[in-house]
Formats: sequence, structure tokens, C-alpha cells
Amino acid sequence: MHNHQQRDIRGTQFKAICLFEEDFQHCIAGQKNLHKLVLLSTGLVVTCAASGVSILNGGSLAGVIYNSVKVHPLFCAIEVGTYFVALVMIIRQDFNLVGISLLLLIALLSSIFFIPAIKTSELNLLWTANLGLLFSIFLCYLEVVLIAQLVVFNTFCFNLFAGFLTIATSMLTTSVLLFLSAKFTLDPEPYEVILSLIPASLSVFSGAIVARSVIRGSSKFSWIKNNANFWAATGGTSFYEANLTKVNFKGADLTHTDFRARKIYRTCLKDVGGLERARVDNRYFDLDVPKVQKLLTQGSSENHEFSRVNLRGAYLQNVDMRQFNLTETNLDYADLSGADLRESILLRTILTNADLSRTDLTGACIKDWSFNQQTQFDGIVCDYVYREYEDDRPTDRYPPDRNFEPGEFQSLFQKLTNAVELVFKDQVDWRALSFTFDKFRLEDDGLELELKGVEQRGDYWIVKVTHKEGIPRQEVEQKVIATYEDLRGILAAKDQQINRLMGIMENQTSTLQNQSEALRNYSTQPFGNIFNITGSTITNLAGSGHIEYAEAANQVRSIVAQGSNPAQMTQKLQQLLAQFQRQNVATTPEQQAELMRQLILSEAESDEIFKGFLKQQGQQILQGMPPGAIASAVYSAIEQLG
Repeated sequence: MHNHQQRDIRGTQFKAICLFEEDFQHCIAGQKNLHKLVLLSTGLVVTCAASGVSILNGGSLAGVIYNSVKVHPLFCAIEVGTYFVALVMIIRQDFNLVGISLLLLIALLSSIFFIPAIKTSELNLLWTANLGLLFSIFLCYLEVVLIAQLVVFNTFCFNLFAGFLTIATSMLTTSVLLFLSAKFTLDPEPYEVILSLIPASLSVFSGAIVARSVIRGSSKFSWIKNNANFWAATGGTSFYEANLTKVNFKGADLTHTDFRARKIYRTCLKDVGGLERARVDNRYFDLDVPKVQKLLTQGSSENHEFSRVNLRGAYLQNVDMRQFNLTETNLDYADLSGADLRESILLRTILTNADLSRTDLTGACIKDWSFNQQTQFDGIVCDYVYREYEDDRPTDRYPPDRNFEPGEFQSLFQKLTNAVELVFKDQVDWRALSFTFDKFRLEDDGLELELKGVEQRGDYWIVKVTHKEGIPRQEVEQKVIATYEDLRGILAAKDQQINRLMGIMENQTSTLQNQSEALRNYSTQPFGNIFNITGSTITNLAGSGHIEYAEAANQVRSIVAQGSNPAQMTQKLQQLLAQFQRQNVATTPEQQAELMRQLILSEAESDEIFKGFLKQQGQQILQGMPPGAIASAVYSAIEQLG
């Protein structure tokens, strides 16, 4: 029995060990109090040292103002304005190479502009002012980064008070140092001390603004957060390279923890505190993304944009992911049991090996999502889904005019444990595939293959089959694909080699004999009353047009197989009918419908797999076809097959 009392593991090292199903519920991790005190003292000392940069920054800008006023008042205004533009760029985190180049250009142009208007003796002052400006900008950037990092470090280590303490310490130290330098060393005028204090103060407060942005999750200065977390986690609890598979951290405090684990498979982080102040990475999944941390710890996120995010193996039980965009999101092995995914976009989402038990998928778009036999659909809740995504919105509601019956969605998508998906690029050679299954069935090699469906995904055809339990899936795939490729090569070379390969004339059953006979007799088989085959060509009786039988048959099979995609079915059908008319083989709707019907019947007669597919998916095929003569002809052919 697990002990759910608060457990103190501060400073404990769990490096590179397996903590499988360990219970750290409500534990306290991180650093011990003495270690925190040492870090705070060190941080304040570094803050005082950083104040020296403030003095240099203020003094440099004061010199710029002093020299530029001597040159020209307008030149002074340009120099000071350039400094403030640089300061704004730093605060907005846009201080990049382009920005630096722009500032240098401003300084150069201002120098060139004022050279004709000044005395020769003042040229040195002009160049001194520009060099001082560039030096001041560099010091300003350095001061902002130092203060920001110290504020973030102290805030992450302790609390917000420590951040304010850093700012106050820096300001006080800067003022004291300026006072001492004015009294004992440089003996400047009072106005020079004030001029030095103004940019120093601006830099300190700018550092505080940048620190606030970093703490809120800004990515532009993310390296500041990473450095702060590195120092803050030093000496704290460490799970570096540990295996945290199914570890329970519910309600734990992980502040100042090194959480760069090797494996975080279905690790419960619900109600965890301080994860944003822990040292994390994205080696296993995107745990370093703030919105991911919030989803894992709070069970929801205001930011619904999770496309292309890696959530492999994430523990997402009962999370609220309504209307989330999960396009191409990796949810392989994720635990989504009880999650609310209503109206979410699962476009090309990877859900292989995921647990979707009791998940609500009502209104979700599932176009081209990926799952396998290990994906769990037990008790899934779903009234309807969308199968297409067009113009940034889901379309093609399914079922179109009703809701799923209880358990219907699960029965449609639940993979059998002995199921295999055979993937074929571009067009499938249906004859070779038919002979492949016949070969395995007749030779009785123990695979017990059975066709379950055909689906097209983009340029790929997915043939779903089941096999005898206990046989490795990879073995089935290798045997079937190898046999299919062999038969396809032979069929492409010479049709007469089929008899020799399959042994039809000597030792095969009468079913395969009839099939082979049908294939060989294509040269004399009539089509209705208006079509005939001469060799491998279909011609109409008027002799005005013709089309290759194999080409037409393959296109008809492709159209029929698009039952789950009405838009592609309609497009392919229109292309085929246009070809019928262009080649003058079937020019009227009645002729085209009759040719379609005869082609379907002929292919079904020679291919039991295709025939079974028509019987199984006939209703879905007809639903996807536009009403008219063609749909009636297809209906007639399917009815005739019984």
C-alpha cells in the first residue's frame, strides 16, 4: 500500500536508476534550506559586483552627452535618442544583428552629417561621442542581461521577494559606488553623477522587465531561464537519466529539481508544483514547453495550439483538450483515457499504442490519423466525427444524418490483435494481390489470412488483413509483400507464366481454375450488347472507339476503393467518364453506366477479394457516389453479386 503522506526527498540523488511505478505523491523535492541560503548570499554578492557595470554604463553615457553637447545640440539629441531606441529593443527582445547594424548606421550617418558643420578641433569629440555611445549600448545590454538573470535566478530559487531584493541591492550598490567615486576618486560635478545614475537605473529596471518576461515563458531569452534553472537546481533533488516510467508525482513540489529524466513514460505530473522552476529538457517529449507543462500539471491549457508538439508517452488522463489543434502531434504511447477531445483536430495525428479508453471524440476531425492494434478504444464516447479538413475547418460529417450507436465507433476503429496493415505505394496490382491471397490459402501455410478492408491515404493504399494469432506481424508482412512483388513481376512479364507459377493445370482447386480461365478468356468475353474485347482492348460494336481493358479495370477498382473519400471518388469517376468519351468508347451516360457495370462484374467474377470488398463496403460506396446513371449501374452490379 502506498503512503500518501508528505515525503521529503530534498537533495536526494536518483541519477540513472529505474523508479518504475514508484510513488512520490505529495513529496517535497529540491534544495535544502542551508543550500538555498548559500545560493541567496552568492546571488547578492554577484549582484553587487554587477553594479560596477551600471557605473561604467552611466559614466559612458554621461560622457557621450557631455561631448555631443559640445559638438551640436541636435547631434546630442540623436545620440541620446539612439541609446533609448537600443534600450527599447533590448526590453522588447529584438536586440539582434539587424538591430545592432541599424544603430551603427544611425551613428555613422549622424557623424557624416555633422562633420561639415563643426570645427576641425571638434572632430575628436564627435568620434569620441559615437564610440562612447556604442560602448554604452554594449554595457546597457550586458547590465540588462545580468540583472535579468539574477532576478530570475533568485525568484526561481526562493520567491518574488528575492527578485525585488536583487533590484534594490543593485540600485543601492550603484548609488553608493557613484557617491564614493565622486567624493574620493574622479571628483566629478554633481550633474555628472546624476547623468550617470539615470542610465544605470534604467538598465536595472529594464533587466527586471526582461526577467518578468522570461518568468512568464518568453522564448527569446529562454537561455536566461535555462541558466537560472541550472544554478537553481544545483545541489537539489536529481532525476537525471532516471527511468520514471509510470511514477506518480501527483501533488509533488518539484521546485529546483533536475528533471532531465531518460524516460518519462506515462509519468503522472497532475497538480505538481514548481515544474516551471525545475531543470527539464525535451529529450523524451516537449516537457520544456510552458503550455505542455500546464497541460500535464493542471489538466487544461488556455493555449489550444498543440500542432506538431511531441507528447509521446505523456500522462493525459482526464485532461480537457476540447477544440485543441493536434495536427501532426505525436501522441504515441500517450495515456488519454477519460480525456475530453470533443471538436479537436486530429489531422495526421499519431495515436499508435495510445490509450483512448473512455475518451470523448464527438465532433473531432480524424482525417489521416494513425493508430494500430495496440491503440485502445474501450468504452470510447463518440456521437459523430469529421473525415475531411478543408479551408481550415472540418468537413464530411460521419455518419451524415445520425449519431453512432453505442459501441459502433469502437467496432469501426478497434484494431484486432491479429491485424496487419499492408502498405502499397501508388496503385495496387489487384490481380497480383488476388493471386497472393489465393496462393497462401491453397498452400495452407498456417497464416489464415483474411481480407478486412482496403483504404487509400494520399498516395498510399492500405490493405487490412487478419492472420492467425501467435504469428509475429513482421513475419506476415514480409511473406505477403515478398509473394505479392514476385507475382506482380511475373504478371507484368507474361500472362502465360501464371499457369506455371500457380500450378493451376495440375494441382490447384477448381475455384482457381475458373479464375485463371476467366483471365485468359478476356479476349472473347462480350460486355452487354454494345461492347466487346479484342485481345486486351474494349471496343464498342460500332467500332468507333476503344480503351485498354487493364487500364479501365484498374481505374474502376480505384474509384470503388474510394468509398471513404467521396470527393476523390467523384474526381476519379469524372476523369474516367471523360476518358470514355474522349476515346469514343462510351459517349452517352447510358453507355458509360453499362460499361462501368460490366467492368465491375467482370473484375468481381475473376477476383474473390474484390467481390468480397464490394459486398462488404457496397453501401458506403454508393453513399459516396453522386446520384445518377452511374450510381444506379454500380447498385445493379452489387445487387447482382448477391
